[in-house]
Amino acid sequence: MKTLFNIVIAAICLALSNTSLANIEIFDYKESFLKLAGAESATGDLPYKPLGTYGSVKIGSLNFIIQRFAISDWSPRLSGNEIGISYGATGKIDESIRVLSDSDIYAFGFEFVEPKNDPNVNATPVDSSYTVSLYDESQIVGTFGFNAPEDQAYFVGVLSDESFNKVDVLEQGGADNEFYGEFYTSQISPVPLPANSYLFLMGLALIAIFRAGKAPRLG
Repeated sequence: MKTLFNIVIAAICLALSNTSLANIEIFDYKESFLKLAGAESATGDLPYKPLGTYGSVKIGSLNFIIQRFAISDWSPRLSGNEIGISYGATGKIDESIRVLSDSDIYAFGFEFVEPKNDPNVNATPVDSSYTVSLYDESQIVGTFGFNAPEDQAYFVGVLSDESFNKVDVLEQGGADNEFYGEFYTSQISPVPLPANSYLFLMGLALIAIFRAGKAPRLG
């Protein structure tokens, strides 16, 4: 019984430590993301915009915070135009962006290209990694990372069981170009993700204790 009680305590601690953020599911295949999240295009085809220091741009239901950028047909890997960035959301020479949604969303995704031998690299290619953080206003909801394969059309998607309205995509890499294509979102609250395994363990242990008919001794 003492061992069982220790399991319960450990499960409670682990459960508490793992419930501070939302449950999220990550996608790198667009069709699966669109189907499971019920997502649709939030931007449509990206409109052409010449290089300039804009600070932000509103496209569809999303507001993009990017200091200096252009929207053009930068990559043969994706159809239509892509966002190419000179100075990102933080004012640095990188491809970081901040995206604000007009409404609360549960899913967010975008097309992406990291060129190496493709046109418009514009610097020595660097294998960049990215951190994506989801926020409800200033409250962090979830975070994950990705590293796209080079010279391929890639997709990044996330489905959360808690709503959010702001996304930061921050680059850890160099000054070479990566390109963002069309963006997708969903306002549909998902079916709850699988229960936390630690909570499940705690429940089983508590049932066993109650069936034993008495509380365990600690000595």
